[in-house]
Amino acid sequence: MCYELQAANPKNSAPKKTDDDWRLDPVKLPKDKDPLAKLMQNMRITAHCRYQAYKRLKRHSEIAFFTTTLLSLCLIFIPLMQNADLVLQITPKVLNMMQVFLAVLVLVYSVYIGTTRLDLRAKELNDSADRIKSLVRDMEHAIKTDKAAADKHYEEYQRQYSDRQADSENHEDVDFYRAQLELHDDYQFGWLARINYWRKIHINLANVRFIIPIVMIAAVMIFIAYMLIPVK
Repeated sequence: MCYELQAANPKNSAPKKTDDDWRLDPVKLPKDKDPLAKLMQNMRITAHCRYQAYKRLKRHSEIAFFTTTLLSLCLIFIPLMQNADLVLQITPKVLNMMQVFLAVLVLVYSVYIGTTRLDLRAKELNDSADRIKSLVRDMEHAIKTDKAAADKHYEEYQRQYSDRQADSENHEDVDFYRAQLELHDDYQFGWLARINYWRKIHINLANVRFIIPIVMIAAVMIFIAYMLIPVK
């Protein structure tokens, strides 16, 4: 009898279709948590965002170091080629101007790196993420030991969370987007939301700080390659 009812109403057994695939933003999961569990979820998300910010700043620092090193080597390479009695494509006056330009460029970029304090900021963000993750582990242990007692310390956990967030600068939106894509237990992405977040991560003004040194390196390398073309 039950089989006949199910066969007569096949829609009852079919999975329900959702509109998640057509959303531009992910869905935060799960939706039915108690306050302490929600606080722990927010802590995990914040810690992951701080880790993403740490990796972004470290990557920026490495690119900046490589850029200044390569530009400095180019600044040394050009006069060496001039003193090698080679016939170069570019006139000595232009080469001299290029040396002055590279010297100023290295100086300005080095000052910029020094003022941004990339390594120090990255370390502070990493330490902040570690402290938040440590608090999450303490809360998980307290919940397993005595859930009722842990609930009574909700405000204390919230205060500690706020204190550990204030230890460093806040992360940027692009760090939050990357964290959402990696936190599969906390966010559900449809295919359209993934495309939208890929655009947010890779096509934004924050990436200009990575594009500028790459453009500088490419321009200098093209200049040197043209300089070394044999003169017929």
